Amino acid sequence: MPSVFKKFVENGRVAYYNRGEKIEQLTVIIQIIDQNRVLVQDVEDSGRYQVNLKHIDLTDFVVKASHKNTKEDVVSVLKTDDIIAKWKATDVYKKFDGRNKRRGLSDFERFKVR
Repeated sequence: MPSVFKKFVENGRVAYYNRGEKIEQLTVIIQIIDQNRVLVQDVEDSGRYQVNLKHIDLTDFVVKASHKNTKEDVVSVLKTDDIIAKWKATDVYKKFDGRNKRRGLSDFERFKVR
């Protein structure tokens, strides 16, 4: 019987924050702590954080990463696999990008966009 689920929480899974101050930023799952929390390495800053799984959404992308890797290792794997470009081509990123563009518009500019 085929599986209904396509995305699994696993080491190396690329995800993005769905709430908080880092909303819409990419991160990579480095280690699974328990059924509710994971250790993630952020792509844009140098931190590793313990995150509740409710605060991130999984993407289709998986890279080879473990808790032994440094930030530079994770970023280089993302660049060699061209994950950032693939992420920017997804519908989710385009929705985030459009939302962020509309946030910066004035009333008149929003009227012109319609």
